[in-house]
Amino acid sequence: MRGVMPARLQFPNEADFWTPMVLTSDRSNAMDQIIARLKPDVTIERAGQDITLIAHRLNPDSSIQLSLAFLNDKAVADIRPALTVLLAAVGLVLLIACANVANLLLSRATARQKEIVMRRVLGASSLRIVRQMLTESVLLAAVGGILGLLLALATRNRMASLVEQSMAQPGAIHRIVAMDVDVWVLAFSLLVSVATGILFGLAPALQISKADAQSSLKVSGTKSASGVRSQQVRSILIVGEFALTLVLLVGAGLLLKSFARLLDVDPGLAAQNVTILNLELPEIRYRTDVQMRAFHSAVLDRISALPGVHAAGSVGYGLPFGEGGIQGDFTLQGQTEPPRGITASKLVVSPDYFRALGIPLKEGRAFDQSDTGASQPVVIVSQSFVRRFWPGRSAVGQKINPGFRETGWCSVVGVVGDLKQEGLANDAPLTIYMPYSQGPTFLLSFMAIAIRTNGAPLSVVNAARAQVQSVDPEIPVFGVSSMEKLISKSLSEPRLNSVLLAAFAGLALVLAAVGIYGVIAYSVTQRTHEIGIRMALGAGPHSMTSLMVGKGARLALAGIGLGLVAALALTRLIANFLFGVTATDPATFVGVSLLLALVGLAGCYIPARRAARVDPMVALRYE
Repeated sequence: MRGVMPARLQFPNEADFWTPMVLTSDRSNAMDQIIARLKPDVTIERAGQDITLIAHRLNPDSSIQLSLAFLNDKAVADIRPALTVLLAAVGLVLLIACANVANLLLSRATARQKEIVMRRVLGASSLRIVRQMLTESVLLAAVGGILGLLLALATRNRMASLVEQSMAQPGAIHRIVAMDVDVWVLAFSLLVSVATGILFGLAPALQISKADAQSSLKVSGTKSASGVRSQQVRSILIVGEFALTLVLLVGAGLLLKSFARLLDVDPGLAAQNVTILNLELPEIRYRTDVQMRAFHSAVLDRISALPGVHAAGSVGYGLPFGEGGIQGDFTLQGQTEPPRGITASKLVVSPDYFRALGIPLKEGRAFDQSDTGASQPVVIVSQSFVRRFWPGRSAVGQKINPGFRETGWCSVVGVVGDLKQEGLANDAPLTIYMPYSQGPTFLLSFMAIAIRTNGAPLSVVNAARAQVQSVDPEIPVFGVSSMEKLISKSLSEPRLNSVLLAAFAGLALVLAAVGIYGVIAYSVTQRTHEIGIRMALGAGPHSMTSLMVGKGARLALAGIGLGLVAALALTRLIANFLFGVTATDPATFVGVSLLLALVGLAGCYIPARRAARVDPMVALRYE
C-alpha cells in the first residue's frame, strides 16, 4: 500500500481503494477520461486547442475526438434541468408571496393613514416616514428570511437526496459540489430578504407619505384619493398573483400528466420478481475467453438450480435501464456496406436471458446450449429491427454481420419484443442479441445477472452471492437491485421535476387564495358603512354576497386571462421535459384555469358571506 486518501474522497465514484491504470497497446483504454488542472492563466479554449494539436502530432491519421469541460459543469450536467425548474418555481413563489406581503402592507398603511398624517402634522418629513415604513418592511423580510433559512437547514439533506436521485451517478453532487450552507448562501439569503423588503415595502411607504393631511383627517381612507390608489394597487397585485399561480399550475399539470404517460409505457419486459446482480472478472486472472465462459456457465448453472429461482440469465454491458449497450454499425446480407446513419445496440446474452426478464419471443427460437463457439454463429433481433429492414417478411434465416471480427456473418434464429433499453421516454433501439458462447472477447468480462424468482426478488441475493463465491471466492458481487427499482430510478428526474413543481404550485395556489381572501375581507371592512346603506335601502344578503364575490371574481378572471397568455409563452421552456404531452395541451390549460377560478371564488365567498350578515343599524353607525 502506497498511501491513504481522506475518507471524504469519493471521486469519480464511490470506492474503497484505487489501483494504477495500466495502459495497453489495444483499444481497451479508448474511452478513458483524463482529468487535468489548468494553469491560472490558461483558458479552457486554449487548452482544447493545445491538446488537439498534441493528439494530431502523436497520430496524424487518428480520428479520435477530444473534448474538454470543466469538472463542475460535468458534475451538475445531469441535474441542471431539474435545478432550473426548481429555480424558476422558487422565483415565481417568491413573487407571489411578496405580492401577498405587499397587499398586507398596503392594507396596514391605509389603516395607519391618520397616524402617519399626525406624524407629518407634528413635523415628520416625507423622507422620515418612508424610512420608517421601509424599516418595518425590511425587518419583516429579515425575520422571514431567518425562518426560511432555518427551514432550509432542516430540509437540506432531504432536498439534496431528491435531487441526487435524478442523476446518472448518485453521490456525484456531494463529491463535486458543496451542499453546505456557507457564507455565500447566507449572503444570498440576506440579499434576497433585504431586496424584497425594500422592493415590496416601497409602494406602501410612498403612498402613505404622500397622503393629504386635511382630507385624511376629515374622511376615512376609503374615501380619500390615497385609499382609492391603495385599492387599485392591491387589485393589480391580486391579478399578478393569479397570473403567476396559473403559470406554475399549468407547468405542474403538464409535468404530472407527462409523468403519468411515462408510467403507462410498456418497458418491454416483466419487471416483477427480478433481481439484478453485477459481476466483473479481473483481467489479470481471466485472460482468455475460455476462462470467462467457463466461469459464466458455472455461475448461471448454480444460480438457476437454487430453490425459488424460475430462470437466470445474463447480459454483458447492456443492462436495461442501466447501460445502453455497445452501439455500432452492421451489415445486412446482400449489402457491401453498413446502412448509412443507422446503428444498433449489440448485446451478448445467455440462453435464459429473455425468459429471466420476461422479454417475449415473437418468432423463431431463443438461444440454447447448441449455440456454441464451434457452431454456426447466430443472432436474435428485436421487432423494431425487423420492421426497419424486413417489413412484412420473416426475419428467421436472414444474415447479419454485427461488425465484430470474431463473429462474421450470423444467421437470425429469432425475433423478440422491443425493449426500452435506455429508458421509458426513449424509443426502443434496433437491437442485435448474440449468445454469450459466441460473443466477442472484450464483452465477456462484465456481466449483469437477472434472476427471476417465485417470491420477493431480493430474497435470493444471499444464496446467489454464495454460489458466485463457490465458483471463485475472489469475485465480488455489486450493484444488487431489483428490476423494478432500476425502472423507478430511470424515472427519478421526471418524478423530481413533477414533485417539486407540483409542491410549489400547491403553495402558490394557497397563497393566491389567501391573497384574494385578504383583499375581499379588507374591502368588506372598509365598505361596512356603504353596505349598511345598501341594505337599509332594500338590498338583500344575496345581492351583498354577489357584489363582493363579483369583485373578487373579476380580479381572479383577469389574472387567469393574463396567466394563460404567459403560460402559453413560458411552458415551451419545459417542452424538453414532457413525454406524450404538448406544451400547449388544451385539457391541462382548461382544467387548471377552472381549478384556479374555483379557488378564487372560494376565497371570495367567506368574506362575502360576512358582508351579507352585517346589521344595517350597526353598519350605519360604523366609521
